[in-house]
Amino acid sequence: MTPSKILRCSVTDAVALVTVLVVGFVMDIVFDIPPGMLLVQLLGVIVLSQAYPISTLKHDKRKHKPRHHIQVKIETPAFGIMAGLITYISYLLFFAYNALSPVFIDSTSELYQQATTVALVTLAFCLAINLFFIRADEHPRVLTSHIMNNKKLLTAFGLSFFLILNVVYNPWLQTVFSTEAIGVVEWAAAIFCAGIYSVLRHVQRYTRKHTRQSVVDMHKQTKTHAKHTS
Repeated sequence: MTPSKILRCSVTDAVALVTVLVVGFVMDIVFDIPPGMLLVQLLGVIVLSQAYPISTLKHDKRKHKPRHHIQVKIETPAFGIMAGLITYISYLLFFAYNALSPVFIDSTSELYQQATTVALVTLAFCLAINLFFIRADEHPRVLTSHIMNNKKLLTAFGLSFFLILNVVYNPWLQTVFSTEAIGVVEWAAAIFCAGIYSVLRHVQRYTRKHTRQSVVDMHKQTKTHAKHTS
């Protein structure tokens, strides 16, 4: 159901944002490590990379008739927490592969801004992956022909990626979002972290589809479909 998908994407995005904020606050208080992302950067990810793609979900072709109630699955917030934690890890990873300590780092320095930019890109990738997984709930695989059914969504993702590139490299937007240009290694780190998120989602999807309750539900759906077609 499309409204359910839109709500689930929105909930995941909100939980991811809160997770990055809370983890950053705790790490700042306990270990004197500046926040992994600034609030303006988090809002930038939601507005620039997620708002438009999520809005295009209403153009998805429904496989089943729409229901009269909207569902938010219990694991939805967990996906947001997962994305938030992986985003913060990408922030720490920047300092690790540069052999630097994030403790007491100057939050106005170029290195800090590069680290938060890596986190920004990672979060944008993770939330985009989350949207694709939510869309694929009623399909046997994530990457199938159904991806091409919604051309507006693909256009929205293209525009979102263009906007994120501008946030990273456009001098004016760098000033607005406190970002800094990053290189190939940083992009690879962001893609690697987002890849971990994708793998975890694949594992969750596989285990969920093979639980006893899922098998029972599948048999019920099969019997219901057989009654309607007979």
